[in-house]
Amino acid sequence: MLIAFDKYININQLVTPIGKLINMLKNILVTLCILGLTACSSSKSDSDRQLEKAKEEVALNSCIEKGVKYYQDIGSYPTLSTGESADLKIREKCDFNINMFD
Repeated sequence: MLIAFDKYININQLVTPIGKLINMLKNILVTLCILGLTACSSSKSDSDRQLEKAKEEVALNSCIEKGVKYYQDIGSYPTLSTGESADLKIREKCDFNINMFD
C-alpha cells in the first residue's frame, strides 16, 4: 500500500507541472489569436480612410444642398418662421440624418 501511495505522489507531481505548462501554452495561444484578430480588424489603409471621409463629405454637402432647396421651395430660406437660421437648422438635421431631405 505504501508503494502505491508513493507512486501516486510521483505521478501527481509529474502531471501538475505538465498541466500548468499546457495551460500556459493555451493562454499564450489565445492571447496571440486575439492580438492577430485585433490587428486584422483595424487594417484600413490611409487611402481607404481618406476615401471614406471624402464620401461622407460629399453626402453631407448633398444633404445640405437638398435642405437649402427644400427651404427655398417653401419660402423659409434664409430665415425660418421661428427666426432661426435655416442654414443652422439644415446642418443640424443633416448631421442627425444624412438622408433627411431625400
